[in-house]
This record gives sequence, C-alpha cells and structure tokens, in this order.
Amino acid sequence: LSPDGQWIVVVDLLAQPEGTFLWHIDTGEKRRILPRPRRDNYQARFSRDSRVVACCDSDTVHFVDTTTGEPCFHPLRHPSWVYAVEFSNDSKRLLTFGKDSTARVWEIETGKLLGAQPGSDDIIARLRPGQREVLMTDYHGRFHVWDWQQTQRLMPVRHLSVIPDWCYSHHRTLEVSPDGRFVAIGGN
Repeated sequence: LSPDGQWIVVVDLLAQPEGTFLWHIDTGEKRRILPRPRRDNYQARFSRDSRVVACCDSDTVHFVDTTTGEPCFHPLRHPSWVYAVEFSNDSKRLLTFGKDSTARVWEIETGKLLGAQPGSDDIIARLRPGQREVLMTDYHGRFHVWDWQQTQRLMPVRHLSVIPDWCYSHHRTLEVSPDGRFVAIGGN
C-alpha cells in the first residue's frame, strides 16, 4: 500500500498476460507495469511521496512512476537475489538487501552505489529515518548499526539497548518507528 493510500502493487498470475500490476484503490484502475516476477519471493515498496514504486525481481530492482505506469529510472542490478528495498525519507536513495548478505545504499537517479556492508546470511535491514544509519539483524539474532556514509559498522545494538535474551534468535522482521527511536522485531 502506498503511503498516500491510493495505490497497491499486485502480482496477478491469473491475468492474461500474467504480470505485476499497479492498482488504484479508489478508481479500480489496474495497469500492468512489469512482466511476471522471475521468483516467488517478490516485494515492492513505494517512495515516501508515493510517486515511485521499486519492485524487486530476482537480482534486479525496477522503478515505476505511479502516475504513468512507466519505468522511470534505470534498474539496479545485484550479484544475487534482492530480498527487499526501502526508500530514504527524501526518496533520493534506496536501501537494498538480499541473498548475498550485503546491504547496499544507492543513489536512485544515477544508479550509483553509495555504500555496501556485508552482513550475515539472510539479513534484515531498515533505514533509520535520519537516512544515515542502517539497522541490520540476521536470523541468528545478531544486531548492528551501519553508517553507510562512512561505510563502516558502528557498534552492536546489543550494547546500546536493553534487549531481552529471548529476542536473540531467528529474527524474521525488523521495523523502525518513524522518529527512529524505537525498533520492533519479530521472530520465532
């Protein structure tokens, strides 16, 4: 669902032709914006202003303008599958992370890689609203903060926060509050 509540991205395998569709909630208008994804673990994320949607498809991130339904930036290529994407607050940068255990920050307009940080296998990462720090965790319960502008890890979150021992295994999701002060984690 887009932040403005107007759009949703749907993968429709029953449509002819199959594909990824941008659907306007109020009008019911449905536009095919991309072919069928090459894998089942598909994710799309809208920019904060809802003008652009970034769609992960295997090792590529595609950008689509929600107004026209047309591609709007060059696709970003990864050496392996991209699990998820997240826009910065100003929608000028994109955080990507995936199977190669690396979080990357890109300049969307140019496609330039601004920084990369190897993590543990199957990482989960989120940008803090300040746009400088990335919180990262893995399925083994390890947390750390990465300052992508300095391309270095800062310190483990475990030493900064009071996180109960039961939280240190098999993380599946990580979310950051809009003000960047709180982290919610979920897992087994």
